[in-house]
Amino acid sequence: MSRSYMHQFKADEKNANFSAEWDNAIEEGVDRLEAEAHRRAFVGVNEPVIYQGKMSTVTDNAGTERPLTVKKYSDQLTVVLLKAHRKEKYSERQELTGKDGGPIEHKHSLGDILNELDGTTKGLPGDKGATGGPKVAAEQPLSREDGEG
Repeated sequence: MSRSYMHQFKADEKNANFSAEWDNAIEEGVDRLEAEAHRRAFVGVNEPVIYQGKMSTVTDNAGTERPLTVKKYSDQLTVVLLKAHRKEKYSERQELTGKDGGPIEHKHSLGDILNELDGTTKGLPGDKGATGGPKVAAEQPLSREDGEG
């Protein structure tokens, strides 16, 4: 059976039980992937030591030779797991909202803020009478330094 046929079969309302079992199987697979990521991130994996193209070995007290290994941990998987389970703290992007999830309210225009910083906003839209500083023309066309445009 083709993959597309299976997806069509799953989407058919008559196959609700199949669809539920499919979704459960996907969830179980993702749980196993997450468990493996956790193991590699926090328990680590033993990797063989390779020296001059050959696997290094050690001999234990009983005279048995075994591969020399070093325990490696995955910092990248640690970060991925933190981002997945602590989005509010480790996500690269955070959504900010105002009161009751609404927009963030602000009381000052850009001109007001710049005026408080250095008084150079006279003529900017939203300016409320700033004094001093250069006048900025809001409608001034941009031109290239080479004289074209």
